[in-house]
Amino acid sequence: MAMAWASSSSSSSSSWDQDGQKIDSCVVKLATSDDALAIDSNQTFRLTVSSDPYPNCLVEADNMYGAYYGLVTLSQLCDTSNTTSPSILEARIRDEPRFAFRGFLLDTARHFLPVSYIKRVLDVLALHRYNVLHWHVVDSESFPLQSQAFPDLAEKGAFSPDAVYKTEDLADVVQYASRRGITVMPEFDVPGHGSWGKGYPSLMGCKDVLDPTNPEVYTFLLTFLKEMLEIFPSEYIFLGGDEVDTSCWLKNPEIAEWLQQHDMTDAELFDYFWQNVTSEVIPGLEGRKVGVWQSNKLDIKPTLLPEGSFGNVWQDPKMMGPVIDGGMPVVLSGTYYLDQDNSATAAGPCKAYAWQQTWKCMYQEEPFDQLTQEQWSSLIGLETTMWGEGVNRFDFEARVWAKAAAVAERMWSNQNVNDVAEAQVRLDRHICRLNLMGVHAGPIIPGFCSSDVDGEAW
Repeated sequence: MAMAWASSSSSSSSSWDQDGQKIDSCVVKLATSDDALAIDSNQTFRLTVSSDPYPNCLVEADNMYGAYYGLVTLSQLCDTSNTTSPSILEARIRDEPRFAFRGFLLDTARHFLPVSYIKRVLDVLALHRYNVLHWHVVDSESFPLQSQAFPDLAEKGAFSPDAVYKTEDLADVVQYASRRGITVMPEFDVPGHGSWGKGYPSLMGCKDVLDPTNPEVYTFLLTFLKEMLEIFPSEYIFLGGDEVDTSCWLKNPEIAEWLQQHDMTDAELFDYFWQNVTSEVIPGLEGRKVGVWQSNKLDIKPTLLPEGSFGNVWQDPKMMGPVIDGGMPVVLSGTYYLDQDNSATAAGPCKAYAWQQTWKCMYQEEPFDQLTQEQWSSLIGLETTMWGEGVNRFDFEARVWAKAAAVAERMWSNQNVNDVAEAQVRLDRHICRLNLMGVHAGPIIPGFCSSDVDGEAW
């Protein structure tokens, strides 16, 4: 990628070169002072750490986000094996991400996570160059998000009055993330997976599924989502759409009668819902693009959504092709479910591994293998997902890292960086680095890190 380089700012950090000579600062040069954040922002950087002709460090980037990743790489050049005599490797690096969209799903509906802990998550994500936080903030179990327009959503839907993200909390998370180059993409799953009915039962067609035949549903969604747009500036808003038991509508006498009057099946009612969302809700969302889940059944026909929408393929990676052929770009998450012991594919290679080695199947997955070369450009990125049914803040990091670190390397690095044996050496060293930073990442092989005997790291 051709770049024009000009100095506009600088910063410094202390470290040492291999000869024991101190590097007093690291100069950061930016081509622009523009700090506008977008998922496809230019994140290319150049990093130089050299002792010739004198110890020096230089990061060059188009913007602050590329520079941030350069400084992250600088930290990875530090040798953590000898804490009494730290050193840093000399290097000349030019780097850029393979995928523009490098996502991580955080689920706060099944177990509430305090804002302070979400910030901790964001800090570690930024270290791994993730740039999208897919915040699965609500689900059928709880609605821990405050809405000024619809206060009963949280008042009646949250686990506890203390387990609610207030408007200022949401804005705080968004700002904290953006300073680390991370876009927060909120998810409000419709028409299923919903706790909408705890506060507003008239919207529901059955327990967890909205009533598509009720015109008030679309008015409600437009009002609620427009309120959320004031908090979340993300170019994407995620509307879910997965795992809807449409047969439940048939058990609702009013909906069943409506279907009979309109000569429509429950499956057709699902399509009718998305047609109305596209015609009555999305036009009022100020140009925001929509993301939805796509399973092996291709639940949501791509033609039902406006241009620019994307599908997150959460089951077999082979479904990426049909979604793309239907006219919708994709993000792949199906292979990267961190709560699972084996791959989403039926013959996933993880089944042969001990739990601490399951990162290998995720690392070995080459998403382009499931696509024709003509389809490659429609794969906009990858996403790891940490569903919250069996995880809270006390075991989160051990469950997430190191698998999410392994996937992060495949998200960022060239396609040919895929050797598992070489990756294991890097990952083992990296986990020790994380442990020394106080991150409770789990080990992948037997070994020793100085944090094992350093109680202060915990």
